[in-house]
Parts: sequence; structure tokens; C-alpha cells
Amino acid sequence: MADQDFKNKLQFKDPTEPEELILDNKKIMAISNVTNADKNDFTPLTDLINLRSLSMNRTHLYSLEGFPTLPKLRRLALSDNKLTGGLEALADAKLEKLIHLDLSGNKINDLSALEPLCNLPNLKHLSLFECPVTQKANYRDALLEMIPQLYSLDQHDR
Repeated sequence: MADQDFKNKLQFKDPTEPEELILDNKKIMAISNVTNADKNDFTPLTDLINLRSLSMNRTHLYSLEGFPTLPKLRRLALSDNKLTGGLEALADAKLEKLIHLDLSGNKINDLSALEPLCNLPNLKHLSLFECPVTQKANYRDALLEMIPQLYSLDQHDR
């Protein structure tokens, strides 16, 4: 987690500057590992208030607890992690501008785990490719009913 490449990716003189951050393939495991930091070590996600796009694919994430409020975040990529639920952390973070969410390749097995996403008012595009939940009967119809603001699910329009 504390490797130098990771620290370099999260070092900003002006934390209001970055609009995009790609942390793919870094061993993060829990959001708290990128939100609680000594500012001399690296810039915590909580300080990146102008972030519009955040990619944390293949980061071994198993928990989103404590996801920071990122008021301008529009795109969040969390594919190929170990998430089974805990998505209420995204709703609690008040990600009101979030439009695109990629949860593909996670271990989400139950529709109820996705219910907190209905509290993301601008969520239009959701990807759940290769999540076990996609094998459930009537998965697509049930999810579109649960999250009425969705425009596309798994890259297929309503």
C-alpha cells in the first residue's frame, strides 16, 4: 500500500488542481487507506475536491466505508475488486453529480446490495458485467425499477 509509485500518484502541490485520478492496479483494499493520510506522505482523496473522474480498478478493494465527499465526481470506476456491498457509502458521500459507475467484476451477489444506488440522483450509467447478481432471474428489469434514473445498464439503453 505504501509503495513509492502509489505515493507519487497521490502527491499534489495544489489538491484543487486534479480533475482525474487513475489508481488502477494499486493495492488499496479499503477506501480508508486513501482518505486517512499524513499530508507529508500523500494527498488524501478527501482534499481532491475538484475530482471529476476516479478510477480504482483492480485495487483489491473490499470496502467503500468512509468514501469521501467529492462534489464534482461524475465518473467512478471500481471494476474487478472484491466488493460485495457497502454501496451506501457512495450515497452517504453525497455524490450528487455521479453519472457513470462501473462495478463490473465485483462479487455483488444480491440485488438488495445495489439498492443504495437509488440515492444517487444523477446516476445514468451503471455497469455490472461479470458480477454474480447479473445471473439472477429478471435482474435487469428489477434493477431498472429499483433505480429509475438509470438510462443504461451494462451498456444497454433502457
